[in-house]
Amino acid sequence: MCYAAQSKARANQECPYGHTELNLNLAFDDYANENRWILRNECSGRIQDYGGPFDRGTPSYDLKTCVYSEARYVLGILDTYGDGICCEHGSGNYVLGYNDAVISSGEFKGAATYVSFGEKCTNNRSFGNLVCLDNMLLVDVSIVFDNYPSETSWALINDCTGEFVKSGEDYKNTEDHKTSEAFCVPPAKYTFTILDSRGDGLCCSNGDGSYKITYDEIELHSGGHFGESESITFGGCPSNILKKFSSSDNIISHPFSDRRSPVPNARSPTTNKRSSITNNPT
Repeated sequence: MCYAAQSKARANQECPYGHTELNLNLAFDDYANENRWILRNECSGRIQDYGGPFDRGTPSYDLKTCVYSEARYVLGILDTYGDGICCEHGSGNYVLGYNDAVISSGEFKGAATYVSFGEKCTNNRSFGNLVCLDNMLLVDVSIVFDNYPSETSWALINDCTGEFVKSGEDYKNTEDHKTSEAFCVPPAKYTFTILDSRGDGLCCSNGDGSYKITYDEIELHSGGHFGESESITFGGCPSNILKKFSSSDNIISHPFSDRRSPVPNARSPTTNKRSSITNNPT
């Protein structure tokens, strides 16, 4: 589904008082269907605008829109395959203009690139009872267990530093059969891994379990069909960012070797039943 037309419909107009013109030009490689962009207001933490994915073979995309002048923004250009828009499959590039000046332009390789611009934010953002200070982002991990919560565990690793950030394990049977944990992390590249010691995931041979991970108020992934483990990589290391900013690339890297090939949607059923277990969980 392409969201680009939603933004272009607002393009042909003069910016009202208190707003500044923003221009974005994208020239794609051969796989425009792998590309999308996100504009985030750093002061409010909200997604200001977004576009893509685009139809494969689309040569270029142009955006002209108006944004609030007294705010700071981060533009993220994302590639779901992880090889950027140049140069293995074509010579793609981008140009970002703001307030009648070119803020950034060029090519990029990898999963994403970011550009920050605008005014400095002075406020902090709160999430219910949890307050993430400026330059920190919220991670929320929610799990609905199957019939065997003790088999489930998870871990979050900072790939930029190798730091073991957070984990969950040793879950017991609870009345509502679920758990949720929220915490703040600095902008970085992270890998979230959820594991099942029995090797049959959270769904569905022994209950309808599932999990969801949210990063910076954006749901990255949800599911429950996996075997021993499933990993999701998101964010970006500061050394890969064009200018210093506070953001994340919010991109999922699934554990498949080639995402241009069809992804298998079936898995073999677990043949080793829990026949030795006689007491049902409560």
